[in-house]
Amino acid sequence: MLSTPLPPTVLCAGHCTLVTLGVVERMQPLGGEAELHQFTIQGGGAAATAGVMLAQLGAGVRFVGKVGDDERGALIGRTLSEAGVGVEDMVVERGAVSQFAFIIGERTTGLRQSWWTRGTVSSLEAAEVSGVSLAGVSLVLLDGAHPSAQLALARAARAAGVPVLLDARQVTGSSEALVRASSMVIASERFALEYSGAGQPQEALARLRSQGPAVAVITLGDEGSVGQDREGSHVQSPMRLSEETDATGAGDIYRGAFAHGWLEGRGLAGSMRFATAAATLSLRSFGSRGALPTRGEVEALLGAGK
Repeated sequence: MLSTPLPPTVLCAGHCTLVTLGVVERMQPLGGEAELHQFTIQGGGAAATAGVMLAQLGAGVRFVGKVGDDERGALIGRTLSEAGVGVEDMVVERGAVSQFAFIIGERTTGLRQSWWTRGTVSSLEAAEVSGVSLAGVSLVLLDGAHPSAQLALARAARAAGVPVLLDARQVTGSSEALVRASSMVIASERFALEYSGAGQPQEALARLRSQGPAVAVITLGDEGSVGQDREGSHVQSPMRLSEETDATGAGDIYRGAFAHGWLEGRGLAGSMRFATAAATLSLRSFGSRGALPTRGEVEALLGAGK
């Protein structure tokens, strides 16, 4: 009897948080007040949300991050476990206050204001992830947070022959080491141009790949994305919906869906297209996890665009 193959397992590591989101008719000046038309509390964080998207699409997912032992830390863990993401590798710091963010969006324009705190949780260190198993892991996804731990995971993964996908958005002192340790990089336009010193995204792609990654992608927001691998360059045009609500976390959704597409063998162009469709569908509701698309919805949008 033929057995059904198990879905690939992705190890996501990085930032996780709890996000309170509200929508007002219009922003008020300092000292003013406004009624919230929408209000929600969701899990957040780049690698965490990418992991939730991967789980939604059917992948096996484990998450490595750090929270405090307070009520908010427990809730952050539940937002992941209830979405199908394994949290057995998460580190809980005794006596620490967990991270938190608050975002207000203007209904008429989509403009947002954000407030956040990292709490008192210390950075995740390499020694704290030394026992994380890579057995059965098909891909490691990192978001650049906790560089000591992420470099250790990246190097262990590469040594074990496991590809590493880096979500790069802010240039830091550890950026070069993380880029060089990665198999693939998905960078924001700001990161790519600042890090590479290039004047245009296509030039930045080549410079990113020259440092080791076989695949480089630059997300361009409303303008889509561009990517490059050994076979050449690809451009992914943006997709449009008749109604769009909020772009919070769309980049996280893109990266999670790209990883899923890559593991399915879609290649660079196909993975970029799959990721763009998933990110577009995530705009239907407020917050990064308010409208996570299903596999069927992504495929339907791709089919409609043929």
